[in-house]
Parts: sequence; structure tokens; C-alpha cells
Amino acid sequence: MLLKEKTGRIALLGLFLAINQIMIILAAVLDISSLSFLAVAAMMIGLSILEAGIGLGAAFFVASCLLGLILCPNPLYIVSYAVMGYYVLIKEVLERKFRGKMPMWALWGCKLLGFNLVFIPLLLLFPKVLLEAGESGQMLIVVWALAQAAVVLCDMVYDRVLWFYQQRIRKYKRE
Repeated sequence: MLLKEKTGRIALLGLFLAINQIMIILAAVLDISSLSFLAVAAMMIGLSILEAGIGLGAAFFVASCLLGLILCPNPLYIVSYAVMGYYVLIKEVLERKFRGKMPMWALWGCKLLGFNLVFIPLLLLFPKVLLEAGESGQMLIVVWALAQAAVVLCDMVYDRVLWFYQQRIRKYKRE
């Protein structure tokens, strides 16, 4: 019985990885809503953590980044995806370990700190990824502030997607 559970879990992660890669490729091919496609791809990391735990979820993230480097026509999208995926991993680890043990504002502070540990170096080292040529350094501050708001909004949407998955989709998988 345990083997069936393991194989079923791995098969489900394989399906999640296929959806993940389709979203990454669509983000690279269709310039419209590319960040939305990448966000959906990053949400697949959260679903894999929900179904298989942090360890296999982290392995899923690494596998999706490596496979994305091979399959994606534009590797710059993998960098954006990796930042989003890293945030999902940080969020899941922090919420599983500290939810209810620390105030909500402290948890949010830790999540934003984790995001900024990756985002600020990306912003400073590769500003051309996010800005047009010739834009001022002050625009970096605007981009940083908008990214903070986007992280909070995406975090809330992500929680809703996980709730929907658990309440509506997961119960049919179990039957």
C-alpha cells in the first residue's frame, strides 16, 4: 500500500511538472501576461509541497528550474520564475514552522525579508531585466515598492488557490 502511495505521489508531481513547464513556455512564447503564467507555474510548487511535503517540493522546484532551462526559449524567464518559486518555498517553510507561534506581522516580515534577499540583488545586478535602457535609478525604488505590493497580493491569491485546491479538487482525487 505504501508503494502505491509513493508512486501515486510521484505521478501527481509529474503531472504538476508538466503543467508547470507548459506555463513557463507559454510565458516565454506569449508576451501577454507572462508574469501571470509564471505565477501559475510557481503555484505548482506550492501544490507539490501540499501533496508531497517540503523535501519533494524543493526537489520539484529544482527539477522545474533545470527542465525550464532546457525547454524554455528565453532563459530570462527562468530567472523570474526562480524568484517566484523561491518565494513559494520560503513562504511554505515559514508558515508551516511559525504560523501560530509568532505574530502575523512578524511572519509577513520574514516572508518579505526572504523575498528581498533574492529580489534586491537581482534588481541591482540585472536592472535591464526589469527596466528599459536609460531609465533613472529612482525607478529602481518604484519597481522595488511595486514588487512588495505584488508579493503581498500574490501571496493572498496563492492562499486562495491552495484553499480551492484543498476544498474542491483534492477531495475528488482521494475518492
